[in-house]
Amino acid sequence: MDPNQTLQELMDTAERVIHHYDEEVEIDEEDSHTLAYGIMALNEWFTKGGFLPDEWFKARARFDKA
Repeated sequence: MDPNQTLQELMDTAERVIHHYDEEVEIDEEDSHTLAYGIMALNEWFTKGGFLPDEWFKARARFDKA
């Protein structure tokens, strides 16, 4: 599992779901599936000691400097 790719897929899907919700369009079942499995995959990755996605690691580094 690539946490960077999974995070990007989750962010893209979440953006699409929010857009559909705002436009009162039915949310695609596949998007719900992608979100659920992506969240579960990242959780498993983290609980087994996996590294943070690059975007989160960089943000954390900036926060730790403050």
